[in-house]
Amino acid sequence: MKQSLWNKFTEDKVMMLIFINITVFVLVRLMDFLAMMGIMPYQWVLGLLWLPSSDLFVTVTTRPWTVVTYMFTHYDFIHIIFNLIALYWFGKLMAYLIGEHLVVRTYIIGGIAGAVAYFITPSVILPVSSPMLGASASVMAIILCVAVMKPSYRVRLVLLGEIKLGLLAAAYVLIDILSIPGMTNVGGHIAHVGGAVAGLVLALIWKNGGVPAAGKSLFGKKSHLKVVRGGMADSDMEWNRQKINKIAEIDRILDKIKASGYDSLTEAERQTLLNESKK
Repeated sequence: MKQSLWNKFTEDKVMMLIFINITVFVLVRLMDFLAMMGIMPYQWVLGLLWLPSSDLFVTVTTRPWTVVTYMFTHYDFIHIIFNLIALYWFGKLMAYLIGEHLVVRTYIIGGIAGAVAYFITPSVILPVSSPMLGASASVMAIILCVAVMKPSYRVRLVLLGEIKLGLLAAAYVLIDILSIPGMTNVGGHIAHVGGAVAGLVLALIWKNGGVPAAGKSLFGKKSHLKVVRGGMADSDMEWNRQKINKIAEIDRILDKIKASGYDSLTEAERQTLLNESKK
């Protein structure tokens, strides 16, 4: 029974990450409520989870867990809402286009890259005095990874209509870069760029070497991209899902022609090709 519950919990990787983020957020807020009653120090739990504003060596030797825990930790409502919306949207898109099993590893690697970039900030721009928390760097890694893997894939956005993933990802990165000169949350914006770089590197590795299969190592080989299907709540993602399914069906029919010839197609398959050729 326990194993079944665990499998159910981990089956949808995007929702698993969202659930962990929400759970940590609620825990941190509840602990501060207890702090208001004088039961425990204010932001004591938060201080254990966020990435402290110290150098990398000190953090790794004294609080190494924070390199991971910070990317699941939020304190402000607006911060977590925007991060989780982006995680849900782009995480599901990555699951559909590349493979759901790659979402978590991209999230973690992007978060670690963001932490490294955060620690580099004092040596290249200015000292950082505030700790860092939030999933932004991890989400940026997912955004860049799926965009580099499928730059020409079009998504439909409210008010903007259809837009290529590559352009959308470039806009995200540009906003962070242009925000750095403002000198507000410089470490955070550089961490976001660090996460984006990690997503870019992962995408280039997987495009050249093949997407690793589920259960394989980070750089495992796979001959083709895996499309993972699942339900979405909003109409835009449903439109994207139907488009992916149509592409997959066309690829299957073409593979069948290559293997057995055109005469082996059913009437429905021939009609599908005919309809596609008219577009």
